[in-house]
Amino acid sequence: MDNLQEKPTKGILLRILSGALFTGMLVCIKAVSDDVPVGQSVFFRSLFALFPIVIF
Repeated sequence: MDNLQEKPTKGILLRILSGALFTGMLVCIKAVSDDVPVGQSVFFRSLFALFPIVIF
């Protein structure tokens, strides 16, 4: 537990990064929503979300 409290800057930066990536994902989905079927966009969104899960 002490190890987590020693790195507040890392937590803040990861939180900002996750917000920026989530916003970027929403912008990309809205940009291609007219051309790409919903199922395909959901599949690729989930596929790219698996990479960080597998890494950690």
